[in-house]
Amino acid sequence: MFRSAPTGRTTLLLLAILHSIGFSQENKNTITGARQVGDPGHFSYGQFDAWEKRLLDNVHRPDGPEEVYGLLTAGYWGDKGQRVVEVRGPKAVLCWYSERARSKTRLLSPEETEGLRRFVDHNKVDELPPLVTNVRDGIQYEYVHFSGTANRRVFMNNPGVFGTEGSVYNRLTRLFERLTNRGSYSYRYEAIEAGVSLKLVFADDKHPVQSVWAEGNDVRVLIGDGRHGPLIGRTFADGRLGRSVTMPIPSPKPWESDWGDVPSELNAPPAYNLYPWQVQVGESRVRTGSVGEDSGLWLCGPENRIELVSTGHYRRPVASPDGRWVVAGKHDDWRGPGQVVRVGVASGMEHIVPAAPADQAFPVAYLLSHLKMLVVSERYPFNPHSARTSVGPDEPIYYLLDVATGICEQVSGEFRPLRDLTYRPLQSAGTPHEFWAAVYDKSSDKTAIGRYDTKSFSFQPLTSVPTLRFSSMNMWVDEPRRKAFIVYNGHLLVARLEGSRTEP
Repeated sequence: MFRSAPTGRTTLLLLAILHSIGFSQENKNTITGARQVGDPGHFSYGQFDAWEKRLLDNVHRPDGPEEVYGLLTAGYWGDKGQRVVEVRGPKAVLCWYSERARSKTRLLSPEETEGLRRFVDHNKVDELPPLVTNVRDGIQYEYVHFSGTANRRVFMNNPGVFGTEGSVYNRLTRLFERLTNRGSYSYRYEAIEAGVSLKLVFADDKHPVQSVWAEGNDVRVLIGDGRHGPLIGRTFADGRLGRSVTMPIPSPKPWESDWGDVPSELNAPPAYNLYPWQVQVGESRVRTGSVGEDSGLWLCGPENRIELVSTGHYRRPVASPDGRWVVAGKHDDWRGPGQVVRVGVASGMEHIVPAAPADQAFPVAYLLSHLKMLVVSERYPFNPHSARTSVGPDEPIYYLLDVATGICEQVSGEFRPLRDLTYRPLQSAGTPHEFWAAVYDKSSDKTAIGRYDTKSFSFQPLTSVPTLRFSSMNMWVDEPRRKAFIVYNGHLLVARLEGSRTEP
């Protein structure tokens, strides 16, 4: 992870230059304090710029804090979250941002606030030069102190390593970490504070929510983290958990789902296999994996019976509803590009589907609205560190495949809801080919909730939730009451559903 850089007099001279050029004429948007030449985290400076702008914008708001102390982190392999202390008069609130959409907050005690100020003043932290260490990658830090008129940053490259243990920089990071690890927090969602019709109805770190289902007044949630015992279905009403119940939908956690069909001798990688509802063949299920040196498609039946259907390296097999055919991606080896094939379950005969070969070529889902299988061919996302040449079309190509005849036709439209399918099908929206779906848009950083038509592959949004990224699998719509339950990283929220056909 770490790579050495030149040291000695050159580094000392660089530090002096950086310190001198880091100051400029101050105004309300100017931040003084230089950074190391060359981003040691490759993308860290861009992340710091975004957070600095966000914090400065907050300070300049009429109701914003009078000043902000912060410890920002960024790195090529991820960050350690952002810790921000907002000061308003005699009170200071610690905001702990471990993700984009929400933060945890707690009121600092007067002693904690005074301890932070005393450390900063005594060690003249606002006057420190950047910490330039001989390290690439790792974690980069920035201490910031903004008041709107005097805004200061101190850049730190991996404090605590390569001779910086016990330095002011290292002790500063430990001080913020100690503040974070104390006290009890409440949660704050950015979308709720922005006035979006969204409400947090349940948040308990000891009982994280995994999935939700609702029908009328009967609302049920699956509770637990899967590490400290099994997941448990519970009723939910008025913000409280009730009695234990059976969930009408499967568990989103593979180890809690019905995967008992896979015998111990079959190595069936979860990344290459789908959930039971898409692989049922009579009383058996089709799996891809290996037994010893033999790789292929296997029928896993009752009492751990196993039968080889076809040999090869397959991915994401999907069975036709009549159980006669299996469609899967096939590769020459586990890493290389592949193509879509259809395999007769009884005969084991394999037929190549006339879809473009690509890095990723596989079935998405069987669609009853077309009585055909949706398949896709696409490149891997560009990876500058990969020596392997990508194969496939520049943009994903989707096809409808007649599994019995092999006839394949290209189609266009919105396919993201179908790409999200995991532990259950999409929730019906009342017609044979309309379903409730959630579609995230990266450019706007919003997730739209609406109706998805699998016949026309069109999506009709009804409402959107900013900053929260979730899929159709994390949502259940109660249309009569015009609301959507959303499971987001262990919390349960409710969004107002606009434009519903049904009057409340």
